[in-house]
Amino acid sequence: NWMLKYKRNTAALPVKFTAVNVLKQNGKAIIQWSTASEVNNQGFDVLRSANGSSWESIAFINSLGSNGASYSYTDVQPLNGKNYYRIRQKDFDGKTSTSETRFVDFQKQGYIQLAANPVQTELKLNTDLNLKNVQLNIYNAGGQLIKKEIINGTGQISLPLSREIAGTYIAEIINGSSKQSIRFVKQ
Repeated sequence: NWMLKYKRNTAALPVKFTAVNVLKQNGKAIIQWSTASEVNNQGFDVLRSANGSSWESIAFINSLGSNGASYSYTDVQPLNGKNYYRIRQKDFDGKTSTSETRFVDFQKQGYIQLAANPVQTELKLNTDLNLKNVQLNIYNAGGQLIKKEIINGTGQISLPLSREIAGTYIAEIINGSSKQSIRFVKQ
């Protein structure tokens, strides 16, 4: 009874993002996102930045106004070097919310990089490679193998790390004859 009488700020979020990804393809950046639900949503600004702090809107995509939808936008003239992207959702009443930031690098070819360091509950890798059955090993600071996975995909690839304790780790990625090690911190 008390909760019904005194509830505050319990309005549903207008949009719940389920995924935001950016892929490099033939010199273009393909920005893809999906939602679980949309309420009072006018649409989405596709934002781009060269440095991750100064943003410009490069497109506006109208909402499909559904119980979840998938969207895509192709940036046919990405910047030379790193291109950071995020999606800003706009309500009909003027309120906004912003997705997580993703990036692709048009200067590097064949890269695999951490999306964020330190890591919270997921190890997120950004890559422009199309990974197929690539071995990913996670080692603790003592050099012990604690996790072994096969990864596939391109853009952003996530691996859950919620069970691992806080500390320093090394991700070893073995792609055919190529081997790369990336040090990261789990909080």
